[in-house]
Amino acid sequence: MDLKDRWRELEPKVLEAERRAEEVDIRVIDEQMEGLNAVRATMRERKEGGRQRPV
Repeated sequence: MDLKDRWRELEPKVLEAERRAEEVDIRVIDEQMEGLNAVRATMRERKEGGRQRPV
């Protein structure tokens, strides 16, 4: 089996793995953005004198 044959065999698996990795990257970024937005909202509330942290 030469390299071209081997690549033809492996290419679909490689492409699928790349697609899955991209999906995971997108999910991680989405989760990080949700966390960042929550922190921003909390900071905004505190700045505006809204909800205060209990002592």
